[in-house]
Amino acid sequence: MGKNATNVELAEVREGTLTAAGQSAGFFLRGRFAFSVTGDFVGTGHLEQSFDNGVSWIPVSLADGSPREFTGPDRVLVDEPEAGVLYRFRVTARTSGTFRWRFAQ
Repeated sequence: MGKNATNVELAEVREGTLTAAGQSAGFFLRGRFAFSVTGDFVGTGHLEQSFDNGVSWIPVSLADGSPREFTGPDRVLVDEPEAGVLYRFRVTARTSGTFRWRFAQ
């Protein structure tokens, strides 16, 4: 991270695209970060986390315990207090289009 020419703090960004069922790489994230999905996709994606270095993955859940699904462009803020937690984006179903995912911290 650092600052740009106008002294604005720059975020560390990891981003990519998925055009089929599959997943992004996993990224160690701690503290507050933003996750967003944009694109012209028709399908479903999930934000997932791993507490065992990527051996197993669980969906990030809403307050009621239901998995957080992305069926259209959206953005969420996450506050991760633990060190060593991996996050990734996984597309579980795709009919058409491109999922553009982005982690920013």
